[in-house]
Amino acid sequence: MKTKATLLLLAMASFLATTAPAQIANITNSKQGIAYNANATAVTSASYAVQTRDHTLLVDATAANATISLPSLTSKEFPLVIIKKVDSTTHTVVIDPDGTQTIDGSSTLTLRNQHQTVMLHSDGSQWRWINRPTQGGILALTAGSTVSFAPDLTTNAATLTPAQAETIPAVTTNAVKGGIYTLKITTSGSSSYTLTFSTNFKVTGTLATGTASGKVFVVTFFFDGTTFNEVSRTAAM
Repeated sequence: MKTKATLLLLAMASFLATTAPAQIANITNSKQGIAYNANATAVTSASYAVQTRDHTLLVDATAANATISLPSLTSKEFPLVIIKKVDSTTHTVVIDPDGTQTIDGSSTLTLRNQHQTVMLHSDGSQWRWINRPTQGGILALTAGSTVSFAPDLTTNAATLTPAQAETIPAVTTNAVKGGIYTLKITTSGSSSYTLTFSTNFKVTGTLATGTASGKVFVVTFFFDGTTFNEVSRTAAM
C-alpha cells in the first residue's frame, strides 16, 4: 500500500517530468582522432594564413599593416577563430576571407585600435561575427575633390585634412543602424575650403574651414539605417 508520502513524491516526479525543459542532444565531433588546443598564437608577420586548428591569434602590427587570411569555410576542422590586435600603432589588421566568402556579408574586416577583438564562427556558408559590435576605430580620409565617408564594421570615426573644396558622399553598406559616427576636420594652410556633404547625408549645410591653420571641427551623425543625420557641429577649436 502506498503511503501519502509516497503518493506525494510520485506526484512531484510526474510534475517535474512534464515541466522540465527538453534536453539538447550532445554535440559530437564527427572527425575522429582530432586533438584541439585552445592556445593563443602570436602573429608578428605582415601576412598570416589561419591554420585549420588555430584558435586565438594575437596580432602585433607594430612593424607594418597585417593581413590575416581565413581558410575556406569547409577546410577548418573547428570553425571558430578569435583575432585580437595587440599593438597601439596606427597600423591595421585586415581579416580577409577565402575567395568570395564573407564575414556577415562583408568582403573584409579591419581592426584599427589596440585591443579590438573579433570572434568569428563559420555557419558553413559564411563567417559570422559573434561578438559584435566592437567599433571605435578611426579611419583617415584622403583629401580629394570627392572624399568618401565609408565607416566599416569596426570604425565609427574618421579624420580629414582638406586640401581644396571637397564633396563628401557617404557609403552606408557597413554602417550600423542606430550608430553614432564622427568626422574630425583639421584645417591646414591659410586658404578657406568649403566642404559639401552630399549622398546619404542630412546636414545643416556646408562647412567652411576658415583661413586659420590647425583648427579642428567635429561633426557628429546618427545613422538611421539609410542616412547619416547631423547631430552636432562644433565651431573651429
